[in-house]
Amino acid sequence: MASGKPMRADARRSHERLLAAAAEVFAEQGTGAALDDIAKRAGIGNATLYRHFPDRRDLVQALLAGRYDELRAAAEGSLDALEPLAALAGWLRSFIAHVTTYRGLAASVLDATRDPETELSASCQGMRNAAAKLLARAQDAGAIRSDLTITELLCVTNGIAVSAEQRPADIPRFLSLLIEGLQQHASPHGASSQAGRSSLPGRYRHWVCLPHDDPTPAPGPPHPPRGRVRAASAGWP
Repeated sequence: MASGKPMRADARRSHERLLAAAAEVFAEQGTGAALDDIAKRAGIGNATLYRHFPDRRDLVQALLAGRYDELRAAAEGSLDALEPLAALAGWLRSFIAHVTTYRGLAASVLDATRDPETELSASCQGMRNAAAKLLARAQDAGAIRSDLTITELLCVTNGIAVSAEQRPADIPRFLSLLIEGLQQHASPHGASSQAGRSSLPGRYRHWVCLPHDDPTPAPGPPHPPRGRVRAASAGWP
């Protein structure tokens, strides 16, 4: 809804029903699903849908902001509730589920995560910051190599998410291999890595929620290497 005025109770209920329906339909059909299907699933007329969300971009951004907020809350709630490594692994599973649900988003939508003036950007950065605390906690406990950056972790986890489109049953195995690998290659405390500052292809920058002033270059190769074309392009704009 374009207006910043508080919504009436009935309008708020319609808004929430539309977001819940959109989450279900996008999970089933991808983010290119017909908006009419979303209105039908919510039991709400098309005119009401367009009053709340004038176009697809508005709907997707509102839904993404809510999911980023949920991931942030999940990360913050795990900081003291679970053992550091278990907390990080559990949150990464939730992050993978998020990325696979919203695969194929238009670049114009994801660009909003880099605009510091948007609600979506604030939600995305909040998620990233909370995840960084989970990672730091696991590193302080000696459970994860100390030179790993949050950008690197989210990029690698994105790779698992991309593979899920073709092999979703393998996600637990892939995540287990990732966590075990990060444990087995522990670096001395205080070591630092510059890998997170190397060239990061544009298709990854949105999902890892880089700050708007992050200097990481993003040219990358124009196309992924042969043999990885489908996997790399399936989940990224």
